[in-house]
Amino acid sequence: FGTMSEEERELFSPRVSLARSPPRGPTAPLPAPMPPPAPRGVRAGAAMSAKGRRTGLHIPVASGLSSSAPVTPVDPVAGVPSFPIPVASGAPTGPLDVAAQGRLELLERANRAVRGIMSVATAASKLNKSEVNLISELGRDILAVVGALGIQLSDKELVVERLRSAEASARRDSVAPSMAAGAAAGSGTGPATFATVLRTGPGGVPRSIGASQGPSLAFYPSEGNAELKTAEDTKKEVKKAIDPKSMAIGIQSVRKVGNAGVVVQTTSPGAAVKLRNAAPPSLRVTEPRRRQPLVAVNGVEGDPSFEEVIECLASQNLDPEEWPLTRVRAELTGAFKKGRRQSNNTTVVFNASPRIRDALVKIGRVYVGWVACEVTDFVRVTCCNKCQQYGHPEKFCRAKEATCGRCGEDGHRMEACKAASACCATCRRFRREAMHPTASRDCPARRHAEERFLNQVEYGY
Repeated sequence: FGTMSEEERELFSPRVSLARSPPRGPTAPLPAPMPPPAPRGVRAGAAMSAKGRRTGLHIPVASGLSSSAPVTPVDPVAGVPSFPIPVASGAPTGPLDVAAQGRLELLERANRAVRGIMSVATAASKLNKSEVNLISELGRDILAVVGALGIQLSDKELVVERLRSAEASARRDSVAPSMAAGAAAGSGTGPATFATVLRTGPGGVPRSIGASQGPSLAFYPSEGNAELKTAEDTKKEVKKAIDPKSMAIGIQSVRKVGNAGVVVQTTSPGAAVKLRNAAPPSLRVTEPRRRQPLVAVNGVEGDPSFEEVIECLASQNLDPEEWPLTRVRAELTGAFKKGRRQSNNTTVVFNASPRIRDALVKIGRVYVGWVACEVTDFVRVTCCNKCQQYGHPEKFCRAKEATCGRCGEDGHRMEACKAASACCATCRRFRREAMHPTASRDCPARRHAEERFLNQVEYGY
């Protein structure tokens, strides 16, 4: 070649080593000196070093693999450069700590790894050793990203569970101060009843409860009195014979009951005595029998019998000296059970004496076999599915037509309602604020029904 001209030397310059050697023949003239040949087996469209790809993918390699100036990778399909996010100077060698990256960074990292694999592996080519190693490294990087995202998801779920537990604990802790506030708003002395707890709103803020309540008196027609046939007749007779203003007494409420009776809720024991003494001979006065408290053991596993739950309460939770099994059986009797579909848990409700009710509610969480269950007072309020009023079930409803439980209109049931917004049928009937579903937890009519139920329960002893 020493006697060749410059043009002849350019025609016979050495060929570049490619993954698939082109047909024999002279190569095209090169305008500049050739860069170092690419490793054998790397295609021309993807001729970048493994470190260059790893740098674009945020994967620092060992310091033994050196490289010259950074190479901008080229997407062989689109034919445009893909600019990687530069690695900060002084980045540690070895695998990157994926736990330190955020979700978006991990997703970008996985996306670049997939693009890197697609740029190397195609259906029309065979892979050499360096390409196989590169794909293996990119695959491990994708697995690392998936693992890091799984760990982050588990951490988030753990945080949510802790927040729920803290919220439940805060609600339990708010019961004690709310009971004290309710007791102070009432008589000012003695232990707080569950009625004061019910009258606390969300966050433990006491609701306005008005005057304290005294005993209730029931008025019925006396024997042989045929003139009073309905509860409305008895109510008119009571109002005709008794004048609260002249007697200087307070009346909390008046409600009609069966057997042509009327129940009058007083505000103090003294008012009840005056009211009883002022009753005319045409009326018979009695004091309504107060109910036993209902105690619910929530989340019992399976469907155990009442006796099995009573034995667990006595042996696993109560003091055997103060509460032997015979006493627990005498003061705790099974009422009913409640369960949900597709659930293995049962709520077991007992009729309880005031003493054992206080003992169980004070514990808060009791052990029934292998499960810790929450103990709460059970407030039983019945709302008619036909007229949407409280105090009776649909079976004994006297309404002529149904009332919708969604929009509050008469003439159709909730299943056939097409209204866009909810309206409480009970509050709408009494001209109260009704922009809430019927029988919702914050419904004033429901709260009134719950308080009326609690006034019939004997919580003291």
